[in-house]
Amino acid sequence: MSSLTKRDTYEASAVKLCNNMIKSARRLNDALKRLCVNAFYFLTWVDLSFNKLTEIPDFSQFPLIILYLHSNCIQNIGEIRKLTALEDLQSLTLYGNPIQDQIENYKYSVLNLLSDRGNRDFTLKKFDFAVLSERDRANMKTHHDFTVGVSSKEKILMPNL
Repeated sequence: MSSLTKRDTYEASAVKLCNNMIKSARRLNDALKRLCVNAFYFLTWVDLSFNKLTEIPDFSQFPLIILYLHSNCIQNIGEIRKLTALEDLQSLTLYGNPIQDQIENYKYSVLNLLSDRGNRDFTLKKFDFAVLSERDRANMKTHHDFTVGVSSKEKILMPNL
């Protein structure tokens, strides 16, 4: 890849690398930067589904809106935390990874991890190809309250807890 010419670069907003048996994405960012003209501004959709990835690449430098990671080999919950850096992410797929069977209440556990974004809004609208409803958002809060517990401020206001 060291001898790329102008002819070897592309203007693209989407990259589909699904079904390629990719095991590691360590150099994926470098490849995307070299192949896609202005990827920092225009790369909004990456499809890495049906590969053998165990780690989620750091896509924080791209304005991704859609990221497909379903049917890979992701099993570490820490990998999901990488996705909180994606400020514009609206659609994400993760089903079919070992993590789905390893985490209790998979959907709401992952959504709560993704919603922990400091002061930034939770932008996700679709998860595993399903639109997130108001009920899903309410269930996220309930799941969070039960798994994390009542905050210390609430305990002070309700000392019988």
